[in-house]
Amino acid sequence: MSDEQALIHAVLDNPNDETAVLVYADWLDERGDVRGRYLRLQIDDTKAVLDRGARRELRAGRVFAAMHRLELSPTA
Repeated sequence: MSDEQALIHAVLDNPNDETAVLVYADWLDERGDVRGRYLRLQIDDTKAVLDRGARRELRAGRVFAAMHRLELSPTA
């Protein structure tokens, strides 16, 4: 079994294990394979979906900051 096959098996055997995916992504990155970046983006997207509450808070903070800037603007 090749290194890549072993890494793929580790991912498939533990589909909820983010670490296994990241190890495989590192291995791909070391070889200049863009699939490593793709796997990282998938993990980031998954985290973003799971963390919608935090994103809402961030947006609310940005809206508040924008409103505050408008109130301080000399043209307001």
